[in-house]
Amino acid sequence: INENSHDPEDDIDLYIVNVNYKFAEYNAVAEGYWVSELDKATLAGATGTRDNDTHTIGGRVQFDPISQITLGGELAYQFGDYRATTTVGARDRGAWGLDLFGTYRWDNTWKPEITVEYVLFSGENDLGGGSTQDYGAWNSLYRGKFWTAYADFREFVYATSDAGDTSATTNQQFIQVKGSLKPMEDLMLEGSFTYLWFDEDIHTTATDPNSGSRDDQIGWEIDLQAIYDYTEDVSFGTVVAWFVPGDFYRSPNDATAVDVVSSVKVTF
Repeated sequence: INENSHDPEDDIDLYIVNVNYKFAEYNAVAEGYWVSELDKATLAGATGTRDNDTHTIGGRVQFDPISQITLGGELAYQFGDYRATTTVGARDRGAWGLDLFGTYRWDNTWKPEITVEYVLFSGENDLGGGSTQDYGAWNSLYRGKFWTAYADFREFVYATSDAGDTSATTNQQFIQVKGSLKPMEDLMLEGSFTYLWFDEDIHTTATDPNSGSRDDQIGWEIDLQAIYDYTEDVSFGTVVAWFVPGDFYRSPNDATAVDVVSSVKVTF
């Protein structure tokens, strides 16, 4: 992934094993995987992070108990080594990721459906460079799914003015309610409400777990989306999102964020 110099001992290597099985009944699927990221990159000086290895083992199941309902869940555990600096020994990893959801579909010509979903990316309480306790922050090696237009990209694409908050790829829990319908064959309307909070406390001094804890409420978001299939090959889309910061963010860093995206998709 990261070649660095021609020395193979300073690369970042990724190994993936995935097994998927589809059952004959209940539209059921079971999947298991092992993902290993071997980070041998060497950074200069005391900030170096050589030998940050992350091994992720997980599984996913999904099935339809009846034709109108889909239930699913995914659980993953990470272990390996985490090293914040070259001057302190590696910490053992121990992080969790969890995704649970249920979808209900009405038997109606507009094809309405609603989904309730809970997601967890575990966090770490002690971010001190000299800590030796197990490191519990989820390492987002890859992103295969995005739930929101703004919150998923917080401190990942969209920077905030608060230096203490963590990236949306770790230390986060959220619940989402999402609905959709097709009032016309060529038009799909979708809306969602997402409430987010931090998994582990963020301290007033981020690297000192003995300092005071800040509020854990990240905020909430409303997303509205419309997709119109103009032809079989051309579609138009619009997404409007409002992210309202929670009590973690204080003035002047608590302004509502608005995201508006229009798109045209052409398939050749």
